[in-house]
Amino acid sequence: MRPLSSLRQSAQAAVAALVLLAMAPRGAAAQPAGGAAPATPCAEDANSRRFDFWEGEWEVRTPAGQPAGRSSVRRVAAGCGLQEWWTAANGSTGTSLNAFNAEAGLWQQFWVGQFGRVTEYRRSEWLPDGSLMLHADGRRPGGAAYALRMTFTPLSRDLVRQHIEQSVDGGKTWTTTTDLHYHRVHGGALSTPPRLEARAATRAASTGSLAPGRTRPPSP
Repeated sequence: MRPLSSLRQSAQAAVAALVLLAMAPRGAAAQPAGGAAPATPCAEDANSRRFDFWEGEWEVRTPAGQPAGRSSVRRVAAGCGLQEWWTAANGSTGTSLNAFNAEAGLWQQFWVGQFGRVTEYRRSEWLPDGSLMLHADGRRPGGAAYALRMTFTPLSRDLVRQHIEQSVDGGKTWTTTTDLHYHRVHGGALSTPPRLEARAATRAASTGSLAPGRTRPPSP
């Protein structure tokens, strides 16, 4: 028969083991045996890396050179996605998560701005010039349908164009709502862009233009 002190030590060890197990991070049991690093299949996958030209720190301007905002685009989830953190020149913010959906075989984007509007770009295509075009559909509060297409074009290693167009007639005609140039910031240091003049910001809000903030789909 084991001594009482030995039984007490065994019980204490068992309780300690249960406490450690309960405190272990979720998913710890799913880690590979032997302490091996978890798999990172997207790191070398060509489809997952095809949009890497947008990764970086950016000063964003209109084609005429007017400051529009700043953007930080980083690889997330071990390279399986790109996330943008956007700050407009007027101070409004937004973020998007972009990823190659292997099951669908295409890139998708989920965008949300601080005014609460969400845009889901569920379809996409790669154009012959290397541009990525994403497509979204939606309805206005009054019920009118609209379509959006957003195109990212690598003009050079340090310059990316973002062009957003809208159609309210089922894709027969398209109108530009946003045309922005992303200028790469070397060294990772972003300067704070000057605020737009109040008059320009008011005019942009009244016309529904996305150029100053890219925070919501434009009104037709």
